[in-house]
Amino acid sequence: MSYMHAKLLNDIQSKWDSYFEQLPKPYTPLSSNSFDVRWNSKMRSRAGVCYPYKNLIVLNPHLLKTADILEEVYIHELCHLVVSKRWPLALAHGAKWQGLMRLCGFEPKRCHELVVEKKHKQRRWPVTCNCKTHLITTVLYNRLTRGTHYKCLSCKGLLKHEQTKSTQAS
Repeated sequence: MSYMHAKLLNDIQSKWDSYFEQLPKPYTPLSSNSFDVRWNSKMRSRAGVCYPYKNLIVLNPHLLKTADILEEVYIHELCHLVVSKRWPLALAHGAKWQGLMRLCGFEPKRCHELVVEKKHKQRRWPVTCNCKTHLITTVLYNRLTRGTHYKCLSCKGLLKHEQTKSTQAS
């Protein structure tokens, strides 16, 4: 975690600590020392995740680069923690969570809209039908080579892979 991330999070935690310690009913107050916050640089597409049974919030340092974004995601996860403490069987993004998000002044959104860069570009394999060449994923290609049949949506012809010397040898 960078110094910038630590400073941003510390400022946000200071701002919201007293608010969550004095939540109105029916919500259960949450003290700042009752849970942990960690950064996980291996996270790819999630901005954050809450593990209520571990009293843990995990945040993605790659996506949370500004104070506004970090604050919204942090509050999103804190609301999960509060709701799960009071109503363990409540839906993760249900009415109780949505109400608390609104109480905090945020729109209750289930998913973030941050740009996620794929680290690895997925390999595509050429296969043919009666009308053209298609590029398919490795999963579909492996299924095709093991005998699963796929049809082209345009011409309804079976997709076939061309065996080259390298694929015949293996």
